[in-house]
Amino acid sequence: MNPSRSERAGTFVLRTVVIVIAVSFFLRALSEVSPRGLGLFHDPISVALGIAFPLFTAHYFHFRRQLPYGKMLAVIALPVGLLYTGVGLLGMATYLDDYKEIGPASAILLLTAFYGGVLSAVGYLWNDGEFLPGDNHISLGELWLFQAMFLVVTLWAIENSAGLGVLLDLRVPALFLSLFITAIFLAKDRDTPIATTIADAALAGVLLSLVISLIAWFGSAENLDRRAITFGSLGMAFGTYAYISAFFLSLYTGGASSIDFANKNWHLVEANTFFVFLLFVPQNVGEALRGADDASERLVLEQKVEVLTQRLEALESLSLPDNIKK
Repeated sequence: MNPSRSERAGTFVLRTVVIVIAVSFFLRALSEVSPRGLGLFHDPISVALGIAFPLFTAHYFHFRRQLPYGKMLAVIALPVGLLYTGVGLLGMATYLDDYKEIGPASAILLLTAFYGGVLSAVGYLWNDGEFLPGDNHISLGELWLFQAMFLVVTLWAIENSAGLGVLLDLRVPALFLSLFITAIFLAKDRDTPIATTIADAALAGVLLSLVISLIAWFGSAENLDRRAITFGSLGMAFGTYAYISAFFLSLYTGGASSIDFANKNWHLVEANTFFVFLLFVPQNVGEALRGADDASERLVLEQKVEVLTQRLEALESLSLPDNIKK
């Protein structure tokens, strides 16, 4: 027997209260991680992209179409966070010149992935059902509405990160177009849902663009090849965007249940983590300690030099007796 609307609403409220209590403890733990407290984990644009959009999407389809709230969060939150981390990475690859800014900039670009990971974990723990096979969950109008909203939000993020001019680089769209055409052509004889085919091709495109980027980057010898890094960053963002769009399409065509989102999301995490930390590997503990020792030794030497300089100046200012001069 299916629960009534009031029973579903009561269950939703109860779960929300439990999640709020759990999040309060989580935030308390985060406040002690850094001297900056929770400020380290807050950025208004990252909150709008990595939290507001997934929550709005899950709320809308849960209350409008009775789709499982936890499943929606688990599927969409992490890819959305990774997408906008890729957009931030694209901006860093395009414009960053000062190595001192790498650390702070990397911390900010990872926030959307962090938000997405937390929301996705909440979705998995929420565990209120699965997508039903073959059901058309949303209307064509809702499909176009959310695709348009998603496009506008993503273009806004790109404009604020790297500028829309990066989209004039047609290398990445050409790569993905070839993959989509090939995948759709080969899948037509297997009766595979179109959304599943696009999601598979998008994930393959992410991995392929990263490999191509690394080959070009390593092949540039000692020079920093921004074209190669931009190709990988744009490929990562483009593929993740196509993957999320395929999810919206699957809600319309009824193929959402045939896509293994948990496995695919995990592969997206692996690809993004590999590329981000290959580009901007953080300083390890040994390097930090050696740097501190070097700085301390340099300070001691500077102080000794300053003392010796003062003594020499004092000696030069002294007037020697005449008998010593002779």
